[in-house]
Amino acid sequence: MPYYQMPGYPQALWQEMESDKDMQKLKEMYPDAAKEILPYIEEECDKMEYEGSVMFDEYPDRVMMGKIRNTIYDKVKDKYELPEDGDKDEVLAMNRETRRRYPPRKNWLGDMIDVLLFQEMHRRRCRHRNCRGWR
Repeated sequence: MPYYQMPGYPQALWQEMESDKDMQKLKEMYPDAAKEILPYIEEECDKMEYEGSVMFDEYPDRVMMGKIRNTIYDKVKDKYELPEDGDKDEVLAMNRETRRRYPPRKNWLGDMIDVLLFQEMHRRRCRHRNCRGWR
């Protein structure tokens, strides 16, 4: 029997360890693109993991989440082939030399970053809430 399952070990801590272990197993099954993006997500979340951070706001701000997503997107966009046509503004369509700086609304990479970012933030917010009682 592992030490953390021994009597007297705090149940909440044991459950958190089991949950983290389970999450790691599931992350191993992510598609390759998600596995490549995840370190960038974790890096940004590491930067935000402090008391009073936007990560721990009761209602995270959509604009702030968009800025974080765009930061990650700018770091990884060159690794992936993204569709050029389909979701361009009329002005951008007329001027071929100008490219949109941030991902278009229908963009699999931007959507994947959003999902991974929100999932990682949720995991850390839960851990933060549960751990505050132990400090």
